[in-house]
Amino acid sequence: MAVKITELINIEFIQELQNELSEISGMAILTTDPKGIPITKGSNFTDFCAKYTRKSLLGKKKCHACDVNGAREALKKGKPCIYFCHAGLIDFSAPIMLGNEMIACFVGGQIFNGNFNPSEISKKAKLFGIPENEYLLAAKKIPSATKEEILKKSKIIFNFAKLISQIASLSFNLKNNIEKNESYNMFLTSIISDINSKTVSALQRKMTQEKKLLQEKDMESIKKTIKKIVDDDNSLLVNFTDIIQLVNFSGSMEQLTESEYNVFTLVKRIEADCAKDKFDDISLKITVSPDVPDFLLGCDNFIEDLAHRLIVSIAEHIKKGTVSVEVLCKNKSYAKNLCIRISGGSRELLEELNAKLKKFLTTFSTNGIDLSENDKVCFTLLNILIKKLSGHVSIEEKNSKTLFNIEIPQVEVKLEEL
Repeated sequence: MAVKITELINIEFIQELQNELSEISGMAILTTDPKGIPITKGSNFTDFCAKYTRKSLLGKKKCHACDVNGAREALKKGKPCIYFCHAGLIDFSAPIMLGNEMIACFVGGQIFNGNFNPSEISKKAKLFGIPENEYLLAAKKIPSATKEEILKKSKIIFNFAKLISQIASLSFNLKNNIEKNESYNMFLTSIISDINSKTVSALQRKMTQEKKLLQEKDMESIKKTIKKIVDDDNSLLVNFTDIIQLVNFSGSMEQLTESEYNVFTLVKRIEADCAKDKFDDISLKITVSPDVPDFLLGCDNFIEDLAHRLIVSIAEHIKKGTVSVEVLCKNKSYAKNLCIRISGGSRELLEELNAKLKKFLTTFSTNGIDLSENDKVCFTLLNILIKKLSGHVSIEEKNSKTLFNIEIPQVEVKLEEL
């Protein structure tokens, strides 16, 4: 793959996150590439390491080897790697991944495990050609901690390494999709532009909680802080509404390939999708109007996903009863508009979904709208339907029912054309 993390994530963002993590953990941190070459400036490096050891030709070589070996071990074990460096300090490493490939690594630590041995420091000073007294004075300034304390702190950093991996994966997928289809550039640019600032602010909130946890003493306070961290973990990406919309959009782009399909087969697939959801008190009724052609040319995978998610949204709101789906066609001069009308329960039961969808259709943004995971994807698909596929979405009140209508232009395929 040979992808550099700096091609996917702004280096200033990585540096800022690294500085915050170093401040919280009280440990030195550096971000390296897979070969152990630094891509950021070290945060809170000790003079012992930065001013002396790494300034020595031999010391720098040994530090580099430790960084590389630490990253490899973290990759192999899939968890934070705690180890003693060549100079006798405790260090850690946490890999940043793109798929199965390590594209960067957080390394750091620079902490003594208890008191240091002056004679060993003196030996190192002679080996590296460093003034012995200066090296010993620098060693005395190095903080100490137990291996357990360092492990606790490094796990926090490892969690952020995993989050950076997710952001890198998102950026990689977007980059590929943009290269595949330049027509999406305008849609994506506005969202990409503020991904770093939104991520940083959310991470800073989370890191404040992590820092508080390290300082808590009584068990009840620890439990409350852990709950806040867990809640924040669950909502971190959910709060980035534009980013989530982008993820959903990029994942849906694969569905936009047009092909010939049988409408009745499509209906069977939608029924099968809904059957997997196991709504015990919900029944599904799909009818196909006689005016619908047997075969159409269009994005059947996209239609399947959108219809399925809208059905699930309605089922989640009405809790029990029947969700009715009517498939019909409207003739247009250039194509057939495949129409799917979905309803269920009473108007009152769907009032909340109705209001959320109307708000979304006004702004085309999920900002400020409390949505389930299914609804986020569903609304994003509706956005694609309208903006990219010349589709139409409407809400109709009829006979105490709320009808959700989606229309998408398709081309009729005659039997002789198959």
